[in-house]
Amino acid sequence: MKTPLEKSANVWRQRGAKQTALERAPFRTLVGNDKLSAVPVSSSNAPEPLTCIAIILCEAVYKVEARSNLIIINTFHALGVSQFPCRFPKITVLYTVTNGRGRYDVRLCVVHAGSGETILEVPDVIQLDSPLIIADTQATLRDVPLPAAGKYWVEIRANDELIGQRPFYVNQIRRQGEPRAPTAP
Repeated sequence: MKTPLEKSANVWRQRGAKQTALERAPFRTLVGNDKLSAVPVSSSNAPEPLTCIAIILCEAVYKVEARSNLIIINTFHALGVSQFPCRFPKITVLYTVTNGRGRYDVRLCVVHAGSGETILEVPDVIQLDSPLIIADTQATLRDVPLPAAGKYWVEIRANDELIGQRPFYVNQIRRQGEPRAPTAP
């Protein structure tokens, strides 16, 4: 049985209207390998452009049992490290995609903004059955190489197209009791 929203959407679609913001409203959030069966809007299996609507950097993400809620722990936009180059033990990336239908080869990349060098790349595959689905995907990056202080980008690419990016910064900090670096006269 169709909801009033689905009935209305089908009527407007038959009249040639485009999808509205109301039709893209969240129905359920997916995390990791959770499955959601949805009725496709059309029978075409060709991938539609995927949209990344959020990228969150944090320490950890936990799913509330038997619900679609997420608990996001310790979000950040900057890291402090004592020396360079270094390896940061763990960064969790939560990204949200929607408006797609089909199979997408997704790559999460960490890029050093100054050099343009991709320092880490994590492949994934996302399958969406309907553009109405809003899917959260979590990636835990371990032992992340950080060659220098400065700005970095987390990029999300679907089928080799950049669909989302967000910056984060890495700063050098000194440990308590450590002497300050000499300054030029």
